[in-house]
Amino acid sequence: MVAVLARKLELTRAEKHVHNFMMDTQLTKRLKNAAANVLRETWLIYKYTKLVKYVNTSKVRTHQRKFLQAIHSLRKVKLDQRKLTDNVNAVSDIARLQSSVYDIVAQMLSNQSTLETKFHDLDTRVMALQV
Repeated sequence: MVAVLARKLELTRAEKHVHNFMMDTQLTKRLKNAAANVLRETWLIYKYTKLVKYVNTSKVRTHQRKFLQAIHSLRKVKLDQRKLTDNVNAVSDIARLQSSVYDIVAQMLSNQSTLETKFHDLDTRVMALQV
């Protein structure tokens, strides 16, 4: 029963590609927003520390906190993008890897049979020379 449900819930190959594309688009938007937040907070910290006569420490602290949060969210988005890229590569590479391994095994079997016939021929020649 669980296997049947798991198979029903599993995405088809096309659905996986669409899902990965949508996730990549969403993560790209989040990355741009996070980078913009980092730049904005950097500017506001500079503005409230260097461009004013009297420094308002509460505003500076607020923007420093937001700056650190923006850096944290930027790192998280980059990590999520790396995870998505790894998953996409893993799914698409499995089929290619399987076919290449199959080709290598077939080539090895062919080479093995060729070597066996050559060894058999050598063995018969050595036997003929000994007689």
